[in-house]
Amino acid sequence: MYKEKEKKWKCESEDQRIQAEEKLSLLRVELQDRAESEKQSLQKEFELREAEMSQLQDQQAARILELEKLVKEQQNNLQHLEDSLASAQAMQKSQEQFDSDLQAAKALMAKEMEKATLCLQEECALKLMEAQNKSVPEYLSTFTY
Repeated sequence: MYKEKEKKWKCESEDQRIQAEEKLSLLRVELQDRAESEKQSLQKEFELREAEMSQLQDQQAARILELEKLVKEQQNNLQHLEDSLASAQAMQKSQEQFDSDLQAAKALMAKEMEKATLCLQEECALKLMEAQNKSVPEYLSTFTY
């Protein structure tokens, strides 16, 4: 009977060992499947994030190009404004010089006109006196005494 129990115990023990190995084997396969699934999931997530980062980098590069273009346009606008300002200042200076020259010319013309007027008045007065002096004797000679 002892041998039968021992044999039975060995059989049961062997069955339990086999069942335990099968369970362990199933658990190992399940864990490997889970690990592989998790790995694939993480890989997909990584690839998605990598694609998002690449897209963001492309968007940032495009935005940088837009901003560089805008900066260039603004620089061109600024240069145009600076050129216009320099031109306007030169024109203003030229206009001020012209106005100054015009005022000087007007003042000179006014003096010259005054001199010419005085000279003409003197000449006219002299000619009037000559005409009056000449006319009086001629006028008197028309009378007989």
